[in-house]
Amino acid sequence: MTELKIYVACLAAYDNGILHGKWIDASSDVSEMEEEINQMLKESPSEDAEEWAIHDYEGFTSLSEYSSLATVSEHVGMVEIAEDANIPYEVVSEFSSSFELSELQDRYSGGWADLSDWAYELAIDTGMIDNKDSPLISYVDWDRVASDWSMDYFTIEHDGTTYLFYNH
Repeated sequence: MTELKIYVACLAAYDNGILHGKWIDASSDVSEMEEEINQMLKESPSEDAEEWAIHDYEGFTSLSEYSSLATVSEHVGMVEIAEDANIPYEVVSEFSSSFELSELQDRYSGGWADLSDWAYELAIDTGMIDNKDSPLISYVDWDRVASDWSMDYFTIEHDGTTYLFYNH
């Protein structure tokens, strides 16, 4: 699994020109992360150290400076799901903005560099084509078939691959 970490900085120290913070394992639960942050704040060289912010992260594509630990935990879940499904994290993250993550496995139909190949394979898998060697297959406009069929799918483009998720 990808190592997931956040660098949490003490804002009181930061405001006084002092870098004080700690790298925290983001895959730990929220209460463990809170404990580590509280300990870091107690050790701060600045008095009244109460506020913190995420100043860096590893293993994520995007977190904001003021993301909650619950949000960090959600992103950890997305990374784990992405790795289990062998789908890029960015795709899972975009999927989660339209659907519930629990639906990912049921909706996922694969990633394809060329949707015409997807349409051809789908036609074979569903029995629409029962003879792969038929000379008529070469007359089918698979790009057009893919365009029509993909209307029932939610698609996400990433690094030259189109990821398909069934809409219904």
